[in-house]
Amino acid sequence: MMPPDMVIILNPIAGRYRAMHHKEILEQLLHQASRYTAMTWRMVQTTSAGQATALARQAAEQGTPLVVAAGGDGTCGEVVNGDPGHA
Repeated sequence: MMPPDMVIILNPIAGRYRAMHHKEILEQLLHQASRYTAMTWRMVQTTSAGQATALARQAAEQGTPLVVAAGGDGTCGEVVNGDPGHA
């Protein structure tokens, strides 16, 4: 199975749960974009502290070329720390 072109790692409690509202908007935009491009994507949600690092590392190891953090500063930091090619 081929990895998706993009993995979005969402922290659903970021911004006092505002991230969940943004999740719906982001999914709508990605579905619309997918109609016009061959881009594939997958969104995963974190459930605990530190999990974004593991999810980003897993996506990179599977060959996903683009990993996106959707959350606050902590989520962004974890995703960067999980990407072995960021340095």
